[in-house]
Amino acid sequence: MTKQLRDKRAVVTVQRAGATVQTITVPVDGYVGSGALLLRRLTADAAPDILVSTTGSGAHGQNSTWSVWHSSGGAFTPIGDLYGNQFWDAGSGLVGTYASGGGWAVTFSTRADGRLRAVAEVGRSDTAGFRDPKAPECTVMSSKAGAPADPCALALSQAHEHGLKT
Repeated sequence: MTKQLRDKRAVVTVQRAGATVQTITVPVDGYVGSGALLLRRLTADAAPDILVSTTGSGAHGQNSTWSVWHSSGGAFTPIGDLYGNQFWDAGSGLVGTYASGGGWAVTFSTRADGRLRAVAEVGRSDTAGFRDPKAPECTVMSSKAGAPADPCALALSQAHEHGLKT
């Protein structure tokens, strides 16, 4: 797989056995960090997905919006966007996404009808980079059908397993 940046577009060339099988073009904002390319196995039962950052890093220099492309053995197709800087298989068909800056957040998503769908978002907001000792370590900001039973516990344990700050 190769990537080039051309006129605010990331052009990803997918190759198999040395032959080009697909070219993916993703619009990017053109700022530093946009157009980065990641290959991640977002769920254990699937092949690795292609992630392309469509925006430059956020105010804290870490988070971007990522266009996610998935293949079920054929061509890669876009399945949605994720926001953050770390992505992992969270188990039970869930994708974990971590974002930081002014606190932290973990979003859990599932694949439904060929699209990514956020089912829970948890985290903590800090003020000017300082933690309010009265604020809980983790708060559930949203939860929908398909969310883990205790999204805060899962987010905290998995973030720590990945060496991420909470």
